Amino acid sequence: MNVISLSVLFVWPRSFEQMIEEIRKDRNLEELPDAWDIVDDGPTKFSKRRIIKLKQLAESGYKFTAHCPFRPLDFINPDDTIRKESLNKLMQSMYDVSELSPLVYVVHPSDFPNGKAVEDVKVQHFEFLEKIFDYAKSIGINASVENHIPRNNHMFTTPKEFLEFYERTGSQMGMTYDTGHANLNGTSKEFVDKLEKRMVVVHVHDNNGMEDEHLMIGKGNIDWAYIIGKLNKEIFSGIYVIESIQEPFNCVKILKKMINDGL
Repeated sequence: MNVISLSVLFVWPRSFEQMIEEIRKDRNLEELPDAWDIVDDGPTKFSKRRIIKLKQLAESGYKFTAHCPFRPLDFINPDDTIRKESLNKLMQSMYDVSELSPLVYVVHPSDFPNGKAVEDVKVQHFEFLEKIFDYAKSIGINASVENHIPRNNHMFTTPKEFLEFYERTGSQMGMTYDTGHANLNGTSKEFVDKLEKRMVVVHVHDNNGMEDEHLMIGKGNIDWAYIIGKLNKEIFSGIYVIESIQEPFNCVKILKKMINDGL
């Protein structure tokens, strides 16, 4: 049975305290997510005090998924100091949220540094992902790597890049399939066709293929009937994370119906 988690992005730019209020609100069962996706950035950035508050929720039965910081982290920067600082920041984020026993922790891939040979960067990036996956396992977390927005020198934006990573490393690291990011370069169907077996998380939000708008399901041009239908057919048993900033609770309701109807 799938878990549906709701990202707290819809709360931004409101405060952490207002996020807690949204999580605690009584809601109709059909609009209630199974978990909450918390983001280590912006107004919901992790801190010791905030983790303590979230742990109190976890101890009362709330479940969480987690997302890495959005700010650029130079995991494969040629400068060794910058690279280590970036890696330490990500590992600290994982360590902090491990207090909540999150169902998954989503990692962004790195950017492509200027002036570096493609093959050298690939090897370094693959090694970084394996290191992060192993560290996550050592503290009881399941880390998953997300397909990035296809611009600004981002890596891991196409199915081809993921397939090469898995073929060359044999990695057990799961994939987070971001439907909105894939739609920006026309690969939303190709991802589910070629990588469904690797997916442990699906980020759900819509757009019109031009900007990463984080619209509600059906307000863009993503073919949801195809994507959800394909995942249902392949018996996807992972986590859906709704990242819509429009009508997020209505999105929960819509997604539950789509899954149950077997589209």
